[in-house]
Amino acid sequence: LAKRLRAHVEYLASPELQGRKPGTLGNRAAADYIEARFREASLVPLPSLGGYGQTLSGELGNNLIGLRPTSTPTAAVPYLLIGAHYDHLGGNYLGADDNASAVAILIELARPLPPLSNHPVLFVAFNAEEPPYIRTPQMGSQHFTDHLPPEIGQLAALQAVIIMDIMGGVHWEPLREMIFAAGAEKSPGLYRRLKEAASRKALGVRSMESEVSHLTPDASPLTILPVGLHLVEEI
Repeated sequence: LAKRLRAHVEYLASPELQGRKPGTLGNRAAADYIEARFREASLVPLPSLGGYGQTLSGELGNNLIGLRPTSTPTAAVPYLLIGAHYDHLGGNYLGADDNASAVAILIELARPLPPLSNHPVLFVAFNAEEPPYIRTPQMGSQHFTDHLPPEIGQLAALQAVIIMDIMGGVHWEPLREMIFAAGAEKSPGLYRRLKEAASRKALGVRSMESEVSHLTPDASPLTILPVGLHLVEEI
């Protein structure tokens, strides 16, 4: 797993991709790479998109969306969304930690994740999340929410959204085994689940009700700090 994660980061952050700035050949090459990995993981494109790409504009490129359907066809059930942006600033800024590392995790989570019984899972690689697009209608995640594919329909159809950014680049020893999960003020239920999961791992107890507990049986206990999204803005 570590070798696969490293290989993804080394490709996405390679000088040949020139920092994956939206609208460049390097950004398109990154999108092609992620699409190929989604295909290998047997993620399903949304029929309304005709493929994995959700076009932002002819100049910027695409968001990439892959679906893991539920194990049993049922009536409409809420989605889980796991996302990370794949663009970066371009030029000499190659973006290994911002955000190739998170995209690598996205890919390697999609690979073994089995169909869940109660939730279809969307894997989304967003584009155009860096300046000058951040906080504009061109920002990939903003475009996604403004133009939800009809299969999703409305934001209320998303049960939970987890967005990964700047994963794995901290080398200060106290933070090596720590994940900052921002947004606690918006998602108290999700934070309760995160703390429960950390407690189970610390006790060495595998949750029988978890459908994906086998994915990380040997993971070290994580320190989880629930912090408000405002902390990111402060930093």
